[in-house]
Amino acid sequence: MDIEDSSILLGSDQIFEVYEIASASNSAYKIIFKSGNSSLYKPASGEQPLWDFSAGTLMYRELVAYHLYSFLGVKVPATKIWENGPVGPGVIQDWVAVSDDEEDILKITLSDKDLGDEWLGSFVGIDQTGESVKLWHKDLPQLRRIAFADLIMNNADRKASHVLQSNSNFYAIDHGLCFHSEDKIRTIFWGWGDEMFSQQEMQLLSKLDSYLQNFQLLKYLNSEEVVSLRERVKYFQDLGRFSNVPNHRSALPWPIY
Repeated sequence: MDIEDSSILLGSDQIFEVYEIASASNSAYKIIFKSGNSSLYKPASGEQPLWDFSAGTLMYRELVAYHLYSFLGVKVPATKIWENGPVGPGVIQDWVAVSDDEEDILKITLSDKDLGDEWLGSFVGIDQTGESVKLWHKDLPQLRRIAFADLIMNNADRKASHVLQSNSNFYAIDHGLCFHSEDKIRTIFWGWGDEMFSQQEMQLLSKLDSYLQNFQLLKYLNSEEVVSLRERVKYFQDLGRFSNVPNHRSALPWPIY
């Protein structure tokens, strides 16, 4: 895949309305076009500086993530690079209309409580009052597929708000903090820790290994990140199971919601 295959050039005369999304951690805008279609636009110029991710790279990480998450069977809003966006180059994505009846996928209880078979215990910790509490997430195939892909992409920011529900589907969003060369996985979905991969998941890893050979990754990621991505695929092929919660660093995004 080449950047020219995933970029779009739109004139400002095609835009009908622009709304800034104030709650976003980086600059983000809802763009409504004259056609009636809506998109999410995140300009590189609005990225907040991070100590561990290079400035101006988040939009390219989002682009690569769109292709790789989709390849692994995760629903992700269609993503392209917008070279002449209203405030400069950035990433533009299909707008996901969120369902009014979203179900809870994350809960926190006292650590001795059991929520039943529909839930998986993800993480045990201490709350601000000193109580021992437990983080739970729903045990659903679509969420497992997201968790599986997050391991491979080394997603450092899988919080509950980065999973949208629309028409009974779960969409994974906000993948700007993926593909670091160091172990950075931070997620709410630790409930599958140490579970063996299914036959289908193992087959996906094998296919992804081949797919990456034809992906021009160095146009979007640095050489260390490209090597690390390919090594992670092979590592999980050999491991054959989900990894456990790391005990030497932070394992959860913040905030978790």
